[in-house]
Amino acid sequence: MAFTYRNKIFILLGLCGALLLAYILTFVFDPENSAARQSLWTALDPKLKDEAQQIELDGEEKVELRRDKGRWFVNFEDALYPARQDKISDMLNTLSQRAAYPVRSRSEAAQEKLLLTGSEARRIRINGEDGAILDLLVGAPDATLKEVYIRLSGSKEIRSGADVFSPLFGSRQSWYDLRLFPEHDAEGLTASSIQRVIAQPPRETPIAANVEDVPDALPTEAFTLVRSGGGWKIENSDEIIDPRSVEAYLRGILNCEANDFTSALRANDPAFTLSSEIAGRLVLETGDGLRRIISIGPSFADKRCAAVSGSPYVYLLMEWQLNQIFEKPLAIK
Repeated sequence: MAFTYRNKIFILLGLCGALLLAYILTFVFDPENSAARQSLWTALDPKLKDEAQQIELDGEEKVELRRDKGRWFVNFEDALYPARQDKISDMLNTLSQRAAYPVRSRSEAAQEKLLLTGSEARRIRINGEDGAILDLLVGAPDATLKEVYIRLSGSKEIRSGADVFSPLFGSRQSWYDLRLFPEHDAEGLTASSIQRVIAQPPRETPIAANVEDVPDALPTEAFTLVRSGGGWKIENSDEIIDPRSVEAYLRGILNCEANDFTSALRANDPAFTLSSEIAGRLVLETGDGLRRIISIGPSFADKRCAAVSGSPYVYLLMEWQLNQIFEKPLAIK
């Protein structure tokens, strides 16, 4: 009986093993599963994304991004402007993620029909120090408008999948880091570290360059905020300012983003360095002697030029952005 029972156990184990093997083989060689695995695809090899040094986005507007000393910049008119580092990082991560992009066609006729020829397609080119690491053509959307047809340059395979590519072809301005005080350049400037604010809103006639030397020359709408005890007040006045209003005001200044850059002026031009030319000024002072100045220059169309001390860039500000910088915080009644 023991021998018969042992044989039965072996036979059952053998059957279980055979069934398991059959199941595995069925899964591996199932046409649908095989097709699903083959459809998984990534535009950019994840191992190469950190090697990117230059990115060209050729859509309705051509945008060139360039890496210099570990940071990304927008190259425009042979000048480099700070780019949004997080946005570029997100783009590289998106391009290197595996997702379902099955092959739909390999015909040249389909390339023309789906706008995937070199003359009609939008294009993403990424170069490293040793040459090209991605050249992707982005064509027409599918009937649902949720997926898009794509093709690698030099390949006949036309794939389609989720359209994560079209949002990358934004305007040049959408790639700029237009913050007046970028995090990497703020030098410890925070709302809590600021002890004094001198605000001279822009006006048609220039104002004095050194407000401390000529206080009588300040325009009537100008104000100077100073910390007093645990709160804020108007300097040389009994007017007490709501600390919550000041906190919001300071955060608004430190987070302020301009509308654009301009190459028409440079930060070291007289419009931002000579007292006879400066049209407005905001000075932020900290307790450890740090002094950052926003100098307001001339107007271009409906925008004002501005330069920030320590920065080589000239920004363009809209009227509402100027109001954000120069609007006096509320007083305590």
